[in-house]
Order: sequence, then structure tokens, then C-alpha cells
Amino acid sequence: MKYKIHNKAIKELIREEYHPDDLNSIFNLLQENNTFFFNKLENGLYPAADLGDKNIYTNYDKVWVRDNIFIAYTHYINGKKQEAIQTVRSLGKFFYKHKHRFEDIINNTSDFNNPMNRPHIRFNGSDLSESPENWAHAENDALGYYFWFLNQLANNKEVTFTDEETELFSLFILYFKKIEFWQDEDSGHWEETRKIEASSIGPVTRSLVEALEFLRQNPLINFSFENYTITQELIINLIEKGKTSLLEILPNECIQQDKLKYRDADAALLFLIYPLNIPFGLLENEKLEDTIIENVIEKLQGNYGIRRYMGDSFWTADTKKKQSQDEITADYSDRIEDRNKNHMLGEEAQWCIFDSILSVIYGIKYQRSKNKEHRKLQTYYFNRALSQITGEDCMFENFKCPEMYYLEDEQYVVNDTVPLLWAQANMWMSFWFMKD
Repeated sequence: MKYKIHNKAIKELIREEYHPDDLNSIFNLLQENNTFFFNKLENGLYPAADLGDKNIYTNYDKVWVRDNIFIAYTHYINGKKQEAIQTVRSLGKFFYKHKHRFEDIINNTSDFNNPMNRPHIRFNGSDLSESPENWAHAENDALGYYFWFLNQLANNKEVTFTDEETELFSLFILYFKKIEFWQDEDSGHWEETRKIEASSIGPVTRSLVEALEFLRQNPLINFSFENYTITQELIINLIEKGKTSLLEILPNECIQQDKLKYRDADAALLFLIYPLNIPFGLLENEKLEDTIIENVIEKLQGNYGIRRYMGDSFWTADTKKKQSQDEITADYSDRIEDRNKNHMLGEEAQWCIFDSILSVIYGIKYQRSKNKEHRKLQTYYFNRALSQITGEDCMFENFKCPEMYYLEDEQYVVNDTVPLLWAQANMWMSFWFMKD
């Protein structure tokens, strides 16, 4: 299992075994070079990437709900609780501002089969306005992540619900029930062909577990919307539907037989393990957890990063020669064949958001098992994540966490999204677990 280290200064500090002083040396080096600088908006939200003139065309100046939750959660576990709370509450203000999207679907006055009618998961962060262009807003995972972390903050006594959040509590649960999330076809983490996928069912199910705990802790609060009342029985029923669906699909991502939908290995399933703790914690099945990890490593791991899934045509080989800038960033959720025609199997981009998560996962497994092999693997994937940080040859900036490496003229180079704040957050998260 090889990997290429891109930054010369980092290469000098990478070890097979670390002393706390070694970790501090690397962390201080990255801090000095602003690797962990998060360019935050005034309201606490984050654009997907910290863009300059060279890569503004990517539209990663928009706010994605999913990315913001991962960034907020990383701040939370690293002791920056107020920053995390501000981010979550600003996301809530966006959802409340456009709450009619939940209400109209719950009341059958809007068709949720049209993704533009659903709550938007990508928007303009500065003024909380929706973006007018068509987008794959059918992304249950993003809504699940938000609702999970909001309820976890409340259960941990970090926040007390505002009136708006109390209202959203009911709307989210009734929305998940209306769309039948356990069998709803959505576009998921990668915003592509809609299908019934475990990586979307999981975040919603876990969010409902946290919501049930909150309801139990606060029996005197009346959670309702119009003629609907939120009860423990309702939430328990939804959780069971989610768990049943997960047990049918996992360790696969999607078992629908359509060739554009079926998928065994998908790196998004790693997020069910961390931060959601679903296979081991909720489903009480460590073997299932191990199988998901093995599938990702054996089928998706490369020398530069980890593929999202086999056949992924986003930033395929020589993308800039095959597609215009607008075509690269277009919505392909209902026409993935148009993008796939430029792709050959094996030429998938290798992403930089997964090795950090694998390091965290193996760190948690080591804490459970005290198996030295788990600690060794935690260090290995930590080093792989470090190896992805840009070096002097990067056309954008040194010491940054890129979105991915892709093939250009038969060489793997970073794509135009540098730095990706989600990758940056995951890298920071892996430091916390290494120190722990």
C-alpha cells in the first residue's frame, strides 16, 4: 500500500510511530502555513472552498449543508463549541426562512419528486437566499446530518431550542415520514442519480435516534404542526423502518438492480461508521462495520486518495480537455450518462476526504480493542491524509487540503477545488484522535 507525499516539509516529519511531540511539530507547521484556516462568513457559515481568482468558476463559494455540518462537528470536538453552535444555528435560520418547503410537502401541496421543491441543501450563505439554478436538492443525508447534530447539541445541554428550532423539530420529522426516507430515492452525498442508498438512510435514522432522546428528555414541550403531533411512538416507528432498510442494504450502498443505481462499495458509507456510529452502535454489528471498511480499502483505495465509487466520472481523466468549465460543475443528477461517456473505468479521481476518516475509525477501533494493528492502521491513514496536502508544485497554494487528485496527461494532479474545507476539517479531526 503506497502513497505519494506531495509536501517536502511534511515528508520530513512523517513517522510510522508518533510521540506527542512529533504530532505537535506537524500540527504547528500546518498552523503556521494556515492549513487549518476556515474562511467563515459573518453568520458562521462556510463556503465549500476558500476560492481565489483561479478557481472561482467552480461555484464552491456556495454553502452546502453537509459540508458545514462536518466543519462544525470538527470544531465541536476540538473544543470550539461556540463556532459549531453558530454554524448549526445559521443553518437552522436558513431552513426556517424557507420552511414552506417542508410544510408544502407535508400538506401535499408540493410534489417532492421534483428536487427543486425539496428543502435546498446548497444556497447563498451571506444572505440565506436560495440559488435559482436547478440542483439535486433531494439529499436526505444532508438534512439528516443537520438534524442529528442539532439534537445532539441539545441532548448534550450545549443549546436550548429556540422557538424556530422547536418548530423545525416537528417539520423535519414529519417531512422524513412524508417522503418515506427509508425507501426514498435521493441523490445523496454525490448529488447524482437518485436511488435508495444506505448512506442517506443512515444519517436520517441516526438523527431520529437523537430526536427520540430529546423528546424523552423534554416531555413537557408540545411538538406539533397543524393537526400533526410528534410522539415517541411515531419516532420509534420511523427508526425501525430506517434500521430495517439499512440491514437489507448494507454493506452495499444500493441494491436496486438498475445499472445506474446498483452499487456495492461507496466511500460515503464510511460516514455511517464515523461520525454516526451506526453499524457498531445502532445496529450492534461490528462485522458489518468491518465489511464496509474492507470494501472501501480493497475496491476504492488508490495511491493518491480514495475513489468515491468505481465508475465515478466526476473529474475523470483529462476532464479539462473533455469538458468546459460550466460542464464540469453542472448538475448531472438526471443525466449521468452524459458525463459517463467521457469516462473509462479505472480513471476515477481519488478524493482527500476519506483517509482522515479511516484514521479516525481505526483510532476508535483501537480504543475499543487495544489491538495494536488498529493503532498501526490509524497512523497509516493519518499519514496518507498528510501526504495529500499540497506541495510546491501545486498551481494554487502550498500546504492546502485539496478536494481530490485526478489524472491529467497520465499524471495525478489536484483538481481546481483547493482548499476544500470539508477535507481540511477531516484532516483536523484526525489530529484530535491521534493525540487522544
